[in-house]
Amino acid sequence: TAMPRNIFVPPERRLYLVDIENLAATGRPSGQDVVEARRDLEARRGIEMNDQVVIGCNPANAVTVAQNWPGARYVIRGGENGADLALLDVIANESVPLRFSQVTIASGDAIFADAITYLSTAGCHVSVVARNASVSPRLISSWNFARVWGKSNASPAQARGSCTSSGAGITL
Repeated sequence: TAMPRNIFVPPERRLYLVDIENLAATGRPSGQDVVEARRDLEARRGIEMNDQVVIGCNPANAVTVAQNWPGARYVIRGGENGADLALLDVIANESVPLRFSQVTIASGDAIFADAITYLSTAGCHVSVVARNASVSPRLISSWNFARVWGKSNASPAQARGSCTSSGAGITL
């Protein structure tokens, strides 16, 4: 059964967990890479002013990320899977299911599969945004719905409209 929800959670409170190196498809994203990833995510998912965006990154990328994606929260960790582990710490330690009704994980890394299952079981509507070349097969089986970036001729509004919570789907 789903975890009891806090009565004060607005039904549309959304959290975006962004693995910027994965989303930008490089371990050393430039300022332009960060801006493009932000614009793509904002256009495809309709990020609004009251949504919370948390970006995980390597310490070497922190300044570039902060300068080019203002207004987000940054979690920083070095080493292998550092950004992923920093984002997983947010899920594990910050009562995410009690605070957010919707969670979008912007990464194709398999390390998020168990967290997606946990969040879904706890009552969150979970979505995944990933690039075609970086989505893990293990992750594919873990989400409510997904957006895979790549060869899409749909406008952002059409792409948003094509996603529903009833079953898994990939918009290409």
